[in-house]
Amino acid sequence: MSTDSYAADVTLYTGDAAPGGRAQFTADGDILTICDVEADGWAVTAGIGPDEWSATYTLKSGGTGNCKTARASDGGSHDLKEGKSYTLKICLYQGSTVDYCRSTVVTA
Repeated sequence: MSTDSYAADVTLYTGDAAPGGRAQFTADGDILTICDVEADGWAVTAGIGPDEWSATYTLKSGGTGNCKTARASDGGSHDLKEGKSYTLKICLYQGSTVDYCRSTVVTA
């Protein structure tokens, strides 16, 4: 589980009836944390990029309670351009099947 103590600017859940995945984005530090929040056999993937179909980078996490975090201090593609809008997209996946996606626009 993530132990980050910050207030996320945006929280987004997967689109299934009992959401199995959660993404939280905080602009200060470009912190993106995703968590698998339901024992449903599906894992979570999230990407952030210029639009819904192009990811600057992606994260994946599977297993109930497991989380992954990326932040600007990781460098490279994790350091987003300040003031620019990006699309955050979260989905569940199982094998090669990706479903229950949702997206929203965030500003770094």
